[in-house]
Amino acid sequence: MTHSNIFKPQGMFHAKAIGFEGTPMAQRLRHVHRLACQSYHSDTCTRQCNFCPGTAGSSQTANMIDADGSLVGWNEAAIIGADDEDSETDYRTNEWWRIDDSCQRNLDWGFWLCPTMGHRTVVSLFIMQGLLSSPPQRTHPNTAVGMLYHFGRPERHLDVGLAESPMVTGPCCDIGWFLALDGGAVPELTIFLDQMVESGGLVFATAYPLGASFTINRCLTNCVAVSQGSSLQDVLDAPLGDVYFVDGLGRLFLKFVAGNNGYFEAAGVSQLVNGHRYDVGKVVSILVAI
Repeated sequence: MTHSNIFKPQGMFHAKAIGFEGTPMAQRLRHVHRLACQSYHSDTCTRQCNFCPGTAGSSQTANMIDADGSLVGWNEAAIIGADDEDSETDYRTNEWWRIDDSCQRNLDWGFWLCPTMGHRTVVSLFIMQGLLSSPPQRTHPNTAVGMLYHFGRPERHLDVGLAESPMVTGPCCDIGWFLALDGGAVPELTIFLDQMVESGGLVFATAYPLGASFTINRCLTNCVAVSQGSSLQDVLDAPLGDVYFVDGLGRLFLKFVAGNNGYFEAAGVSQLVNGHRYDVGKVVSILVAI
């Protein structure tokens, strides 16, 4: 299902104990690369091929978890993620699902295949400008627009805000995500932890001018202030994700974790529950005096 910009996959597809009879490996999976301007739904990219020349949002975030390796032919679990690249996305998304050099690209399928190493999974955020107290819509003019990067790997990035859709999905959690907004830093951000790990956490960063002051609240049912630490290690060591750090370059570091996210379990597979944006409680709000 790669035809939409506003209906995009989260970590919501798992496979286990898959068998094939007489099926060549090259034909077991297929990722169809559809264009954003040919979306089946009404959004700001529909029929606007000059404005949105790349692949659809659901193409760029297409993913599946092979819980036992039976789909990819491994003896371990794997994250299967879209291989959309710069030349297909107007240079906005490239190698987003390539976690590290342990991953393999299957050109026949159109996916990156990455071992989970026993701890990797898929998570999802909604990123909005402004301070919100109600769930975000599928599209909204206040959607944050920019790009997410893997820490230290500028060639691995995801388009954020395509067709005014605030949802992003990606691999977690031994890489960090860095948000670079197209228009630069904004004084207010709300990030909904729609589907998030219950421990460990996703390290998230974005940049602000030096000297900016922060008021950050973490709301998992009840809102609590996020306190400032003296190092990135303080952020990593905070099990509840209630510490932030700003480095000498003005980069703000946070850790996202939702201890009560919950799991959907069936047929021996556990999948992080999604849809927590409707709880309104699972958010991180950032107010900055720039």
